Amino acid sequence: MGAKQQRDYSLSDSFTALGQRLFDQQWSGQEIEASKVQDPEVIRQRRAPFEAEMVELNLLRQAKDAERREAVSKDALGSINSDLIEIERRQQELFTCLNEVGMVRKFEVEDHARWERFERTESELLRAFREGELFVFGANSSRVEPRLWIEVPNGFGWNWALSLIFWPPDKSARPVDAGKIICAEFEDWLARQLPVVEGANVDQLPAKQRFTLHFRKLVKAGPKPASRDKMKRAAMQEFEGLSERAFLRVWNAEAPDSWKKSGRPKKKR
Repeated sequence: MGAKQQRDYSLSDSFTALGQRLFDQQWSGQEIEASKVQDPEVIRQRRAPFEAEMVELNLLRQAKDAERREAVSKDALGSINSDLIEIERRQQELFTCLNEVGMVRKFEVEDHARWERFERTESELLRAFREGELFVFGANSSRVEPRLWIEVPNGFGWNWALSLIFWPPDKSARPVDAGKIICAEFEDWLARQLPVVEGANVDQLPAKQRFTLHFRKLVKAGPKPASRDKMKRAAMQEFEGLSERAFLRVWNAEAPDSWKKSGRPKKKR
């Protein structure tokens, strides 16, 4: 008997496989049906000044309560009580402001995180479709050309969860089609995708991809640490299996222009 033929990836399967690749244990599986949710950070930022002032008022109130316990004259006690009344008035105003801004609930944070993972996963797949790295096929092996993903003409669309492609009227007699990606092509492409979550699946990545993640950290850290040749020798020693050609590809793709200029790196003062 021959080897069992591998089944092609549906849109749903490809979306889930890429999400797991990018986000590892953060991927819940519910992202494919996520809806757009307002970033709760907006509410946090609006609440922050009110909450900060509330903290200051609570400390001030504690100090005034301590002064009142030590007060020995009627005038001093009256002044302290007046201050406490003003503090309470301002606190009530702040409570009203915070209620108007609204709370940041745990489920809202989780929903937004799911939406962000959906957006990132979708954007990577769409980029691959638009650049011809991957191709989606419908019935009768009809291929969705990159131009459709780029232009998104009237009538064209897709649904990840249902694995459906919606064809423009002039492209197919079938308005709705089941979208699929050839198994071998998708798995080869998937293996080249870098995780988003730091540390996720890194040990299992090929040398070039592990070095790419390392190189991006160097770029983010700041100044060029050494000359290109010294960095190449160090990388080929540290990342077993990394070839000179692979190093140069990463260098050309990831190094900022300032690093590519000839000359020694500037020393920190």
